[in-house]
Amino acid sequence: MRVARNFLSFVKVRRSELACLSLSLFLCTVASTGEQAVRFLRFDDVAETLKLFADAGLSAIDIKDSAAWNDWVRARDTEVRARVDQGVEDSISNLILYGASYTSLPRLEGVESVASETGELTASARARVHALAAALPSGARNERLRFVNEFLASQGLPRESVETKLQENLRRLIAEQRAYQEKLKASEEASDPAAELLARGTLFQDRGLSADTSLLPNYALEDTLRTMLKKGAIQPGTMHRILVIGPGLDFTDKRDGYDFYPVQTIQPFAMVEAVARLGLGKAEEISVVTADLNAAVNAHVARLAERGRAGQAYTVQLPRLVSAEWSPEAVAYWQKFGEILGAPVKPLPVPASVIDVAMRCARWPSGPDTRHKCRGST
Repeated sequence: MRVARNFLSFVKVRRSELACLSLSLFLCTVASTGEQAVRFLRFDDVAETLKLFADAGLSAIDIKDSAAWNDWVRARDTEVRARVDQGVEDSISNLILYGASYTSLPRLEGVESVASETGELTASARARVHALAAALPSGARNERLRFVNEFLASQGLPRESVETKLQENLRRLIAEQRAYQEKLKASEEASDPAAELLARGTLFQDRGLSADTSLLPNYALEDTLRTMLKKGAIQPGTMHRILVIGPGLDFTDKRDGYDFYPVQTIQPFAMVEAVARLGLGKAEEISVVTADLNAAVNAHVARLAERGRAGQAYTVQLPRLVSAEWSPEAVAYWQKFGEILGAPVKPLPVPASVIDVAMRCARWPSGPDTRHKCRGST
């Protein structure tokens, strides 16, 4: 969608619920009586692609007919959806550990410190689980609690089982994190660089697909584009379309877990700003499309696109843990984020329970003709 009237982008979302074929998407959108309909790719759609990747070692390469393809694609869809659900459970566990919007209890320091060696939750962790469970019935005005309620309801979980389920999810997350650390330690002790590289590269291959996002990955992407530009791998003024795969939602990330501001997405804005900052394209001529496995992410981006069409603003809160080891370049990126296509505005206050955090806030659109319409993110 075209960027217009100083709004960063009207971001299009394919409303299909996507799943991976390892080499491509295996759901597609087809026209049906003027509306979008979603179906799995048929064997005829993918046969040529499978031939092209015959030597890639992919799990679908040996499929030779429609029946085998139909079985495989549906099994993969079920598997991917389960990992998406697991990623949501991980985000909810992070909300338990770090959330400040539903309780005044102290935030916990991290996954590793909330359970004993046998996996039993500490008293502090159990108290925060109980606090979240107790807040859910009256959480309609809290965006994150509303999301948790809707997810648990979709799982068919009775209200009386919620606290037990939240504890189970948290214990699973802790066990997984410990297993990751043990795998890394074993690879390091083996003194084999190839083994260590393999361990790190496959560490999260079975982890839940969390929707979490934050600012720093966007700094890395812009820095990569800058390097490519300097080396001549890309040319100024040549970018007109951007596909953001997995824009994610800043729900309660696994690094710091802030939840005192509305749920937000960052990457669609960051990518257009990076292209404009580096002279790779003109913001008003850029089309942005996003695709995500998580339906909640797609719905959020669709709503922000609707806000853009209505001339309403979108606000991004930008917390930074002051004691974290950010490079000077990363700090500078944080300080200037949003100033090219948006405008810096006053950030939300930081709760007393959240310490050592500096805040910035950027709002799109900017400019005298639209600034009066800015209403922030809700």
